[in-house]
Amino acid sequence: MKKRFLLSVLCIYLFSGCPFAKFRTQNRPQSKTRQVTIEDKIDKLLADLNGKDTGRRYQASDKLVEIGEKAIPPLIALLKDDRADVRRLAAGALVKFDKMAVSALVNLLYDEHAYTREAAVWALGKIGDYRAIEPLEKLLDDMDENTAKAAEKALQNLHYRPIN
Repeated sequence: MKKRFLLSVLCIYLFSGCPFAKFRTQNRPQSKTRQVTIEDKIDKLLADLNGKDTGRRYQASDKLVEIGEKAIPPLIALLKDDRADVRRLAAGALVKFDKMAVSALVNLLYDEHAYTREAAVWALGKIGDYRAIEPLEKLLDDMDENTAKAAEKALQNLHYRPIN
């Protein structure tokens, strides 16, 4: 009985007011939790956007928009993806950025891949910024029929009427 009492007193002494108590807590290894950066979040969301789960892909698209302007360059890069559904989701997210994405999308109108041009045309038509009219006009004669049709529809969305 006496031993237990002494042992409990010693434990209380060691872990409360004892000068060694500070030493014990100070020398514990600190947990190395890394701060999650915006870039980390964007990378995770881009992985979700490329995944197979449709619900997660749409959520990732919406969350990328919530992040703001830093998400525009990776979304533009996704317009060059081989999968049409990924390009559509990226274009849809870029539409939500509205005017902020216009100049980057206009640059994609000159891409070598027709599907990238078509996705950019669709997004520009949805945004409805008049800065896109002249570059879209040039695509009316695009050698890819789908891109030319998309440019025509985008120009209609902009209430464009050709001058004859």
